[in-house]
Amino acid sequence: MHDNQLQGKFPMVSSRSIIHYVDYSHNFFNGSIPPEMRNYLTYSVFFSLSNNRLVGAIPTSICDAPFPKVLDLSNNNLNDTIPSCLVNYEVLSVLILKENKLSGSIPGTFHGSCSLRNLDFSGNRLQGRIRKSLQNWRTRKSQTSFLVSWVDLSDNNLSGPIPQQFSGLTFLSVLNLSNNNLAGSIPTCRQLQIFDNTSYQGNPGLCGSPLAKTCSDSGTSRVGVNYMKSGTGIHGSPKSRIRIYVWVRWYYFTRAALAKLQNSVLAAD
Repeated sequence: MHDNQLQGKFPMVSSRSIIHYVDYSHNFFNGSIPPEMRNYLTYSVFFSLSNNRLVGAIPTSICDAPFPKVLDLSNNNLNDTIPSCLVNYEVLSVLILKENKLSGSIPGTFHGSCSLRNLDFSGNRLQGRIRKSLQNWRTRKSQTSFLVSWVDLSDNNLSGPIPQQFSGLTFLSVLNLSNNNLAGSIPTCRQLQIFDNTSYQGNPGLCGSPLAKTCSDSGTSRVGVNYMKSGTGIHGSPKSRIRIYVWVRWYYFTRAALAKLQNSVLAAD
């Protein structure tokens, strides 16, 4: 049902409906997401409402559903805060909430039992510090190490330093913290040094490698260097290159998950 001209309120289904793949993206649905949306997620492994005109808060009832692996609510007008249950959802692997109007801070506690591998909160109005509890993701690496993993928190209003605990996220393939208000020196751990400067640009207070801006003895950036928030060139902006990489990887991950689901359904029949 994706990429059509569907409009109006988001349609509901019975809690007894067995739907494994739900894609209502790129339509014109408006209004808020009703709590009954969990009926779609009872058996779904993939659920997308991206690129619509939805408003309001994300209902916490989503977290009552047992099976979703991929949840994409990006490119809407959703506001309020991010429900903390989403980042501790034991079955959820991919959470895409980019390009909304979500505010507040990043949910405070990432438990070691969560299965999140790919998280995109970019292009919102999030504030506060990056949570040190992100380090808990490393406890799940051995179970899903074959998956590409990324964290995109770019284009928000996050502040403070980059936590040293990020050094524990050794499985990350993509990290984008650009265009925030982060400050201080970039940790020198190997994990954070493998990413190029596009992961950190647009934070006037950040300094240290891989940025060209050096730090003073106090760990603050030296004055006199101005970084553009976006780049141009024959290969496009740095942010565009990151987006392309991320979405290609997500595409292949989703295809693999759906193929596995289809095989299991055929075997059951």
